Amino acid sequence: MNSEFFKEQFGMKAETPRIWALNANRLKRGGDLIFDAYEIDLQAMEKGASPLELNNLEVAGAATMLFGFAIENLLKAIIIAKEPRTVNEGNLRDWPSNGHKLILLAEKADIPLNEQQKDMVHRLEVFVEWTGRYPVPKKPTQIPLKQLGINKPFFPLPLQPFERKIFEQLFKSLQSFIFRDTLDDLEKGSADNAG
Repeated sequence: MNSEFFKEQFGMKAETPRIWALNANRLKRGGDLIFDAYEIDLQAMEKGASPLELNNLEVAGAATMLFGFAIENLLKAIIIAKEPRTVNEGNLRDWPSNGHKLILLAEKADIPLNEQQKDMVHRLEVFVEWTGRYPVPKKPTQIPLKQLGINKPFFPLPLQPFERKIFEQLFKSLQSFIFRDTLDDLEKGSADNAG
């Protein structure tokens, strides 16, 4: 295969919001599988199982990281949909900061976030940047994070079971920006078939 083929594939994938959104779906599905395993162990512990018998109590961070990457892909898909010129001189555009700053990406995508969503997205951002991948950040000053429900800045907490609904709603809301026309076509087709 020649380099022109790879350039063409690169450009097509980089500039197609739905491809970014499909990648977000894959990442979310991986996060769902891991988070489900975590929740099963939490339920077992509530029923009296010893944490020493359970293998998945510490995987919430990995799931949170995958959820963060899923949100990052959706936000980038929205930005691409709004500003199609993603590839410049054969290279992918520069994203705000290092490309993992989810709050900045949400702002660039003009996505308003409520306080709960902001708190969750900020934590997802930190899990994408370091907490989901490494035991420590580059500097000790990057460890403390102000989080809802915690008085002082603390280690970033992974997504909690009660927050999963908030995550699901945000994910679906972001998806709707990308697949709105498909959903509109489906609804129109259903109405046409019914009439």
